[in-house]
Amino acid sequence: MKRKSLILAIIILFSITGVSCTGISDLRNSKRHSTKKITPRENAYLKCETKNDAQDIPACLRKKDDYSLHNRLPQNVAVDKEGCPVDGDADGVPDYRDICPDTVPCVSVDEHGCAVDSDDDGVCDAFDQCPGTEGGVLVDESGCPVDSDGDGVGDIDDHCPGTPYGARVNENGCWVIDDILFEFNRADIRPMYMYLLDEVADVISWNHNIDVEIQGHTCMIGSEQYNQQLSEKRAEAVREYLIERGIGEERVYATGFGEMKPRVGQITEEGRALNRRAVILRIEQK
Repeated sequence: MKRKSLILAIIILFSITGVSCTGISDLRNSKRHSTKKITPRENAYLKCETKNDAQDIPACLRKKDDYSLHNRLPQNVAVDKEGCPVDGDADGVPDYRDICPDTVPCVSVDEHGCAVDSDDDGVCDAFDQCPGTEGGVLVDESGCPVDSDGDGVGDIDDHCPGTPYGARVNENGCWVIDDILFEFNRADIRPMYMYLLDEVADVISWNHNIDVEIQGHTCMIGSEQYNQQLSEKRAEAVREYLIERGIGEERVYATGFGEMKPRVGQITEEGRALNRRAVILRIEQK
């Protein structure tokens, strides 16, 4: 009975003062309410009510970061005209929390306002041309493993550092020089190998700190003396070709080994054919 009387008294009081119970929005529009400035939370509440989200006001309020962030701001934080913290580089992280100011546009950042670097190599993802670099690998400005000799194989995987400029390399970063094969009992260079020798000549001419040694070989057919002479002729033929391409005589050496250093077994004709060859080896100048 007392409860009903209390409710009736409240209704009578509101009817006398002219204030309705329709919500905060009515108070905002009323000339009878206090002139105290509306707080950010009240402003967010009004926005939620205006959007007809009154059925779930708490959820709506959680989306209104402006009031909740404002309430957590430290003192003396610069804000914009809307009362939000200034974000000078527009990366989504306000300046007072941004430890990486002046982030370039369109770059993803972490919660500290720094550009995301997924592989932690010191180069942000937006500019990393080699994503997924393994930890501890030294990288260049593009985020790729350092390749000191510029052969296309990073130092961490390069088994032959210091490869001459322009040299063709394998997956280990080593200069690949194919053997020059000869026909049986011949020492003349076949046309199919001339482009390989042209490639070698270019590398030698581009790198003045290296010389080469030409080693001639034969198969086991014939006498040792004859094969020794034939191997020397084969090595000399390659040397003369490189000299004709402009390589100085003092930079190219020729040696014959006869049949003493076969590449493979000589039981089959295929094996003997592979042993009739000239090999080009790099020599570092002293």
